[in-house]
Amino acid sequence: MSEMDTPRPSSGNEDLLYSKGDMEAAIVQHDITVEEFDLMVESGAFAEQHVELIDGRLIDMPPQGPPHDGTLTAFLTLFQRGFGRRVLVRIQMCLPVARTSEPVPDLALVRWEDGFYRDRHPRAEETFAVVEVSFSSLTFDRNVKRRLYGAARIPEYWIVDVTQHRIVVNREPNDLGYASEEIRERGDSVSFEAFPDVVFSVTELVG
Repeated sequence: MSEMDTPRPSSGNEDLLYSKGDMEAAIVQHDITVEEFDLMVESGAFAEQHVELIDGRLIDMPPQGPPHDGTLTAFLTLFQRGFGRRVLVRIQMCLPVARTSEPVPDLALVRWEDGFYRDRHPRAEETFAVVEVSFSSLTFDRNVKRRLYGAARIPEYWIVDVTQHRIVVNREPNDLGYASEEIRERGDSVSFEAFPDVVFSVTELVG
C-alpha cells in the first residue's frame, strides 16, 4: 500500500468538514431590526451620517442642497400654519413601518400627542400622511419608499418632485404601494384626504 493509499487517522471532527456548497448554504444574512437600529442610533453610531433602515439594511442617504432644503422649509412653515394643533408635523424623524424598516421621511403628519412622542416613535397607524421632498432621491422615493409606506398602510404619501415643481399624491395603500396616483402642478390646489378643509397652493409649496 502506497503512502497515498494509507488511511489518514480520524480527527473526530468530521462534522466540521463542509463542501463549498455546504458553506454557502450555511451562511445566513442577519437583517437589522428596528430595535437594534434604534440602539445604534442612541449610541451615536451615525452621528455624522444620514442613515435609514430599509428592509434590514443600512442605507446612506445622499446629502441635499438648497433646492431640497428650501422646499422642505416651505412645506414645514405652511403645514404648521395650516394645521395648528390638529396634528404634529415631524421633520426628518424616524418612522418605524415594519420589523426591519425605519425610514426617515422628510415630513410626517402624525396624531397629536401632548408628550410629543418623547418616549417612543409614532407608529404607522398614528400617521395620517408622509411627504418626501425628492431632489437627488426621486427614483428611490418613487419605488422603495412608496412600497414601504403603502405596505404599512399609511393613508397618503406625497412625493415632491423638486425639479419638475410638482407633487405626486399617492392614496389607497396596499402591499405593493398605492393604487391611486395623481399629479398636482403649479396653479393647482392640494389637500390631504384626512383634512380636506386645509388647502394649499402647489405654487406656494413647491416654488
